[in-house]
Amino acid sequence: MENKPETPITSEDETTLITWEIPSHEHKERGVGFFVWIIAAMIILLLFSIWQKNFLFGIFIILASGTLLFLSLQHPDSHEFSLTPSHIIFGNYQDSYSYDELSHFNVQEFSSDDIEIFFAFKNKNRAPIHMRVYKGDREKIVAMLREKKLPQKDIEISLFESVSKILGI
Repeated sequence: MENKPETPITSEDETTLITWEIPSHEHKERGVGFFVWIIAAMIILLLFSIWQKNFLFGIFIILASGTLLFLSLQHPDSHEFSLTPSHIIFGNYQDSYSYDELSHFNVQEFSSDDIEIFFAFKNKNRAPIHMRVYKGDREKIVAMLREKKLPQKDIEISLFESVSKILGI
């Protein structure tokens, strides 16, 4: 089943202003120390769960550690983004958002090579969306967004986003 764009793209959108493809996150090579720390923390928490006779917590610790180890070994997927005269298109997901749907944007710099632009919707019930950009393209993309009368304001990023950036997953 094919995903359809949320907003239909009009004929004026045939001209793409800028398109780029970028990995979903900055891949960090893990040394042996990272895996030793994860397994050590898992063993300590497992011993604590046995001491407390809380076996459900023990199962959770095993699943969480396994998931963290699995995700840290994965290489990031590549995503394509496009800016058109009236839409932002998230290529891999075939999602399209009109500038009219968006309230504002903010640029978050997590490291010198990890820059993301977050977009807030006018509909407050929708979670912000984000896209990674290359450092060299940052100013050009921000200038295009300002040209579309989209203001730059602070956007609170979720705890999950912060933790995933710290862990590099």
